[in-house]
Amino acid sequence: MSRHKSHLSPPEVDPSAAAARTGGHNIWAADRPTVSFVLATYNRCEAARLTLESLQSLRMEVQGAEIIVVDNGSRDGTAEMVRRSFPHVRLLVLRRNIGSCAKAVGVDRARGEYVVFLDDDSHPRAGSVARMLEHFRANPRLAQAGYTVHLPDGRLEGGALPGVYVGCGVGFRRDALRAVGNLDRTLFMQAEEYDLSFRLVRAGYGIAVLDDLHVEHMKTPCETGKPLYKPSEEDCTGKGVC
Repeated sequence: MSRHKSHLSPPEVDPSAAAARTGGHNIWAADRPTVSFVLATYNRCEAARLTLESLQSLRMEVQGAEIIVVDNGSRDGTAEMVRRSFPHVRLLVLRRNIGSCAKAVGVDRARGEYVVFLDDDSHPRAGSVARMLEHFRANPRLAQAGYTVHLPDGRLEGGALPGVYVGCGVGFRRDALRAVGNLDRTLFMQAEEYDLSFRLVRAGYGIAVLDDLHVEHMKTPCETGKPLYKPSEEDCTGKGVC
């Protein structure tokens, strides 16, 4: 099967802000992490801060992990907040906004055997990541493990088709994710969940949404008052694709 190709040139990473940092001898500084948590953000500094704080509770659950934050060129101080308050996080700052598909940039640099996608306002419930690892190890064909998504009002959020994940909570085998070409960065947001799921199935991998994996999704509005991830003219390049 041919490798999926993205038609968008890679987003330029600001070299002054892209250096990976580790915070000493701790779980987040593992040279060969088991899990890479990857989240994209845009102008939601406080939401991102709360999510990164929530991830600290996973230190006893995951033996060896890294966190990668891909900032879509936020103008609200998000990158500065991450540098100041979370020095163990690997921060990548893009020069243009490519939406939630910016997670693909994090996947390119992920070192973990497994990759977990989160939104900047979502976090796994206790025990879910450990159970995810158990599912992957018990089922070698499984490449995508979607989480059950809980909203603040008690409702559940889900995809329109069985097995299709919601981008605020899903785990992958990193090698399978890369084998099918990673996220398509031309899709910006939402459609990428279906596209990636379909490509994994076509390649012969298993996908599932599992009822013992849980993620909280706060559904935070954009802090600038503008719609989250809506591209502006300055974010767009080439033929109007962001």
